[in-house]
Amino acid sequence: IEAEKYDQAQEALQKLLTIDPKHPLALKKERQLKGSLTAQAQKLYSQAVVFESLPDIEAAKKQWEKIIHLLSPTDRYYQKAKRKLARYMDF
Repeated sequence: IEAEKYDQAQEALQKLLTIDPKHPLALKKERQLKGSLTAQAQKLYSQAVVFESLPDIEAAKKQWEKIIHLLSPTDRYYQKAKRKLARYMDF
């Protein structure tokens, strides 16, 4: 799923929650979106680890970069991907 669509959905939810912070459907959709993003990131991270073990570091870096674009800096997969990218910065 494209990161842009996730961004659009998150932006729409944030606008709605700004107007009504307790809107039950918006809160439910926000949880679903976060769960979906985490699942996508987990899949990308697993693929990156496989690429890293081959070793195909460039392919792994692409997967980690996708994670960075999908998630917020507070997410654990964002942080893990950021650490991996830092490790291979000069590779």
